[in-house]
Amino acid sequence: MKTLALLFAALVLPLLSAYSQNPNGFTSSSTVIQEDATTYYIGAEAYLYPTISENGDVLALADLSFTLPPNGTIKALQGTLTFKAPINAGDATCQAASLAMLMVDGKVLPIITKLNNGGRESNRWISYTVPLRYTAGSARLHVQADGCPSTWEFQGVLEIVLPRKATTAVK
Repeated sequence: MKTLALLFAALVLPLLSAYSQNPNGFTSSSTVIQEDATTYYIGAEAYLYPTISENGDVLALADLSFTLPPNGTIKALQGTLTFKAPINAGDATCQAASLAMLMVDGKVLPIITKLNNGGRESNRWISYTVPLRYTAGSARLHVQADGCPSTWEFQGVLEIVLPRKATTAVK
């Protein structure tokens, strides 16, 4: 019985501690930084611990909100995406998937990552160059994942185009 208690303390308690110390969401160092008038750096990492929702889905959610200047157009989103699951390398049976979305005023650029065939990690280059016009500039990076505990990270650049300011002719 003492051996069982020691085994529980050695194996289960650290996992429970990890869940309580790393709630779902983006880390405090996740950020969106304006680098110049039209370029934004996005550095975001989320810890995702799926739980059962009210409707029975097993999902983890994370949101990172930021604001872009009004009346612009997203010209490009480029960067590296890493999705790793499970966090615990010993859980080889886990199959996980993530859906991420860069949303601006309700318009969406989707990013889907799936791990299958025993895969534990996916590293991808993401590149969107289709213009996406927006008005208010209310933006959010949203990530949701199912399966087992995972991490999701994006390091990249968002480029926008702003309307030209009207000039008046000098007489």
